[in-house]
Amino acid sequence: MSGSVALFVYGTLRDPALVQELTGKSFLTEEAWLLDYRRYAWRHTYPFVRPSPGSRVRGKILKDVDARSLAALDRYECVGTLYDRVLAQAETRSGIVQVFVYVARPGILPVRNEPASNRS
Repeated sequence: MSGSVALFVYGTLRDPALVQELTGKSFLTEEAWLLDYRRYAWRHTYPFVRPSPGSRVRGKILKDVDARSLAALDRYECVGTLYDRVLAQAETRSGIVQVFVYVARPGILPVRNEPASNRS
C-alpha cells in the first residue's frame, strides 16, 4: 500500500501513547462515528466490531497513517488471525469519510445472541 490512510480506532488504539510505542509516531486525530457496525466488549476480551446495519460506534480517526505504521498496527491487531482490516465509512463533523477499521474475523470472537451455528 502506498501513500497514507485514515484508520478508525475504537479500543486500545485510542491511546496515543500506545500508538506512539507501536509506530514511533504520533498522528492527528478526529472524533468520528463508524457507520453500520456494532462494538462488543465482553469481560476479559479486547473490544471488537462487527457489521450491524444502522448501528454506530464512537471512536476516532488516526489521520495520514503511513504504510510502515499501518503494518505495525496490523501486527498488533493480529490481522489475518483475530481481525481483518476493511474499508468502511465514518461520520465526522465535516461529513462522511472512507476509513480502514479492524473488524473481528467471523467465528473467532463470540457474540452473544447470535445463532449457535455462528459461534466457534
